[in-house]
Amino acid sequence: MFWNKTSRRPSNLTETLAQGLQKTWPETQLKPASSDDPVESIIVPILAEADRPAFYLKLSLASSGYAAMKKMGDPDLSVDQGTFSEFDYLQFYIPLPIQISADTVNDIAILIERINSKLPLMGFNLAQSDEMTVSYRHMMLFESQRPNFKLVERSVTLISFLVSEFFPTLKAVSTGAKRLSELDV
Repeated sequence: MFWNKTSRRPSNLTETLAQGLQKTWPETQLKPASSDDPVESIIVPILAEADRPAFYLKLSLASSGYAAMKKMGDPDLSVDQGTFSEFDYLQFYIPLPIQISADTVNDIAILIERINSKLPLMGFNLAQSDEMTVSYRHMMLFESQRPNFKLVERSVTLISFLVSEFFPTLKAVSTGAKRLSELDV
């Protein structure tokens, strides 16, 4: 269940960020913590374009993940001594619908390294697990008590652009439609 914009005051930093982002992206939603996903997050839809599908940018605070792990009784977490009282991390995450074959995994890894080396906000990743997946992930450090909304908004805009710009190339290389040697990256 998603939360929609209301006139009430936000009760935490995630709600404050969600309400701020709704001014630019009205479809922004706050996804409360649940049994399926114990971390409260913000979902910003990025509309489809001719050469790529719609994406969903998920923003979540490290403090929310820490609280969820602590609530679940993670034995590695020490007693809270002001963790995240002054600073927090905001994660920007987009899973990309790209299927990678064993034949293209090396090319995708090299392409991601080349792309990331030229980006103002690095973040493309290749998870080489059982299911090889490509995603975009960026972490931003900011003051917990005074978050810079303009910086968050500009980061969402830039990340949306970067994913839109490089998705077609990543997909083409992953399917073998283009070879790494043919690219000017």
